[in-house]
Amino acid sequence: MNELLYTAQDLAIILIGMDLDCRIESVVMDRIWNREKEFLAEPYRQDRRKFTLEVLYWRHYFSEKTALDRELPVVQKDLESGGHTVDLEEYRSDYFDLNLFFKSVRIRCLYGMGKEYVRIKLRTLLAVYGYRRRSRLLIHHMQRCMEFYHLKATLWGGTDCDLSTCGLDQMLTFRAEQL
Repeated sequence: MNELLYTAQDLAIILIGMDLDCRIESVVMDRIWNREKEFLAEPYRQDRRKFTLEVLYWRHYFSEKTALDRELPVVQKDLESGGHTVDLEEYRSDYFDLNLFFKSVRIRCLYGMGKEYVRIKLRTLLAVYGYRRRSRLLIHHMQRCMEFYHLKATLWGGTDCDLSTCGLDQMLTFRAEQL
């Protein structure tokens, strides 16, 4: 279940994708801290400063990745001197990218400053994350993510959707359910 919790890297990637100005991004981060603690990875639940600094660090890193990669030894030394250690393998799972999609859907729906839904065809969703067909295990994992993040998928017109039986070319609308 830990792989479903928001990490600083996840939130940095999501915030970059939302393309917000810095003030709105700050508001979104505050809202996430205040309203989404149950979804935050353990190191961030009790320490707002650590949460903010690590999300901003990773946001900057991903935005300036090519320049920073050239200076990776210096960055690693700075991290060590600041008491930060990050084991990237700790954040990986078989469905890492797909997990990130559902994390992003929740954040975008609740804090996206606009649309309160995300639309995508099931075929497109599978293709973007490298899947050619839906398997029982994949659908089970997607349903697990939707349940964990309190997301609901509907078809065009608001009809409830079962991911295991809906057509691959049907447009899905994901919304976050109110807790």
